[in-house]
Amino acid sequence: MRLPLCLFLFLITPSLTAQSSLFDDLMAVEDEWLDVILRFPDGAPQKDTIEVDAIFQVVSASGPHSMPAGVRVRGRYRLVYCTNKPMNIDFKRGSLRDHGFAEFDKYKLVVPCHEGEENEAALMREFLAYRVYNELTPYSFRVRLIRLTLVVGENQLQTIPAFIIENDEELANRLNLKQEDNHFGHTAEDFYADTEPTQAFFQYFIANGDWSIPTGQNLKLFRTQDDQLIPIGYDFDFSGWVGAPYARKRSSDGRLDLQDQQYLSMTKSEAVHRSVREKFMAHEDAIVDIVRKHRDLRRYVKQFSQKIAVRLKSDE
Repeated sequence: MRLPLCLFLFLITPSLTAQSSLFDDLMAVEDEWLDVILRFPDGAPQKDTIEVDAIFQVVSASGPHSMPAGVRVRGRYRLVYCTNKPMNIDFKRGSLRDHGFAEFDKYKLVVPCHEGEENEAALMREFLAYRVYNELTPYSFRVRLIRLTLVVGENQLQTIPAFIIENDEELANRLNLKQEDNHFGHTAEDFYADTEPTQAFFQYFIANGDWSIPTGQNLKLFRTQDDQLIPIGYDFDFSGWVGAPYARKRSSDGRLDLQDQQYLSMTKSEAVHRSVREKFMAHEDAIVDIVRKHRDLRRYVKQFSQKIAVRLKSDE
């Protein structure tokens, strides 16, 4: 029996949209650390304008995978200052299909700026900032912690902690959103529910002023199906929470005080601000659990929570 075309499309659409991605497969591994090997047969990437060939190897939830990819270094300040530079990984879509994954092909890879415990600790704090953001709102990029081995030619270069950030298109697909490129001229009324003050409050919490909605600095805009905006921040290395060594160096020039906490929401409604503060307090225990292995961050959360609790009481 031949099915009408519309019915045929209806039947196959769920299987297409429900197809898991490589990132989903990495996230499905329960272990805290996931081992990844990135091989560069012809040399490691050196410039953000030149993509080099690589092989990405991992044993994820669905089994072992070895996939070709193009890799280039990225970033602004980290690109200039860091020995280990963050990277963009661009997988071949045909290879993703061959391995049974959805065609979300571009991912950001974050690595320690330099070798040593101080820089590795800063990387872990940035990873945990994303995890706290995930706890506060689903409108945030997911991240996957990995143990990354870099191999250039036949020589193992180093093994370092790192994390992978979710693809922009994948986030939009997961949350049923559309990407928005225009960052100018928006008002508080253009944003969906409390997503704008929640994003601003999270940045306030981690003491980060290195973002901007009008310029798109370290922030992506998305739209709901009803055309309301949702802001989602990323790259938190210049926050007081992370305290990256190179950020402290920059702050000594007087251009940035990492300890400043400023709440930069567009929203004027005090009732909305109070609701966002209450939402944070409702997540306090979960946030403390996320950073439970890091005494300095536990103390940071507790001190901030006490400040917010005092503010809420004064508003009664």
